[in-house]
Formats: sequence, structure tokens, C-alpha cells
Amino acid sequence: MNAIALGGPALHSGTTSAVVLTHRPGLLALRQRDVEIPFRSLRVDRADYGVTVRGQSLRVDLVEHLFAAIAGLAIVSDLRVDVYGSEIPLLDGGALRFSRALRQLGFASGEPIVTVARAATFRWGESVYRFSPFPTVRIVVNVQFDHALIQGQRACWQGDPQDFLERIAPARTFGFRRDAEQLQAVGRARAVDLRSVVVLDENGTCLSDPPPSPDECVRHKLLDLLGDLMLWGGVPTGHVEVTRPGHRATHSVMGEAWARGVVVDAR
Repeated sequence: MNAIALGGPALHSGTTSAVVLTHRPGLLALRQRDVEIPFRSLRVDRADYGVTVRGQSLRVDLVEHLFAAIAGLAIVSDLRVDVYGSEIPLLDGGALRFSRALRQLGFASGEPIVTVARAATFRWGESVYRFSPFPTVRIVVNVQFDHALIQGQRACWQGDPQDFLERIAPARTFGFRRDAEQLQAVGRARAVDLRSVVVLDENGTCLSDPPPSPDECVRHKLLDLLGDLMLWGGVPTGHVEVTRPGHRATHSVMGEAWARGVVVDAR
């Protein structure tokens, strides 16, 4: 077997979409309507409540969970993702089904192709990103929310694909009911499944079943961060600690980190 198809409702558009993951020689690439773009040539088109990428006529929404699976399993080549629709399907709300499919296709884990070259700290609004050289991968995420089920949480991942598969990949996306209602008013978040999306109410409760495990939300924040890093060469060797990460913040900071030589090509 060299290809697996996965499909289901798309979170924002509400339509059914699908991807086909193909193990073949070559660069990591995304393909839509016969337009194939290497990951390294993709550009971020929007990063509010999900990441949309663009390249030539290709435009694909909500790529971060699939990209997190690729990052967490340290896949650096030989994968083509064919997208049928405008958006990656939500599936389980995390990266578990993507990760299992990729494992089934027999991808080997590769070494990081980028590295943290020097220490630096970047601030973007309330988000803080700290980089320092380190001989292996070490990603730390801290969050603080005014909600009884989240409050202060911390998660760490040290680059092990099996640990990603077992602990990070199952963490579901989450949000607040007020945000879901606002998004739906502008035509987004049309397919919120309370089994795959953790929806938190302002009164300190959760509308989803099952409710989140104690540190599920911060683990999903780490998952999102890994997915975002795939658009900047992948997860770097080094210590990266982030407080209150967000898609917009991550892409802004990573652009600056590359421009200043904080993150560099390791090859």
C-alpha cells in the first residue's frame, strides 16, 4: 500500500472534503486540482482560527493538524498530499487519524533540517517565543486562560515520534462558545462536532462529550505549533519555549527568526 484516503466534514466550510496521502519519492508536496506545490514554496494566506496556505492557484484551509502529524512523525520527504475540496477534513479534531495513516504508509523518521543557531526572545502581543541552541528537539508550550478547565497549563515534547502519536496527536482542537458563534455569523465554523471539538462555555463548563482531559488544551496548542513550524522548514533542533502561542504570532515570529539568523538551515 502506498496511498491512503481520509475524508469527512470540513470545520469551517461545512462541506465534505478529503485527502489522499501518497508515499512516493520526492519532496513533501501539496496538490489540489493538478497544481502541485512543495511545502517549502507554500505561503500563509490567513492565520485566524486555522491556517490557510497558498501557492499559484492552490489554496487550502485548516492545514495545521495534518502538518502537525507530518512534523510529529519527523517526515521530511517522499509524501504528496492530494486535497479534494477547499479545506483539510477535521476528522478527530487533532492529528491522530492523520498520524496513524502516515505510520501505516511506512514513512521513516528523518533528522531536522533546521536548527536554532543562537538565543533570542520575540514578543508578539501577549505571546512570547524563546529560542536557544540545544543538541536535540525540545518544544515547551505554556498557556493561561480564564476558565476553570484550563487556567495555567504546560506541555513539553522532545521530538520522539511515538510520544507524539500517543500523547500529542489525540489532543482535540478547542475554542470558546462565544468565538464559535461569532465565526458562524461570518460563515466560518459551520461544522462544529462536539465529539471532535472541545467547546468551552464562559461559565467554566464544557459543552463537548467527552470533556477535555486535564492538559488536553495545552497539548493541542503544542500540536498547532508543530503544524505551523512545518511551513518554516519543520521542527528545529534546539529549545523553543512559547507562552500563549497563536497561529498569527507563530508565523510572524518565525519570519523574523529566519530573517535574523536565529533559525537557520542545518544542512
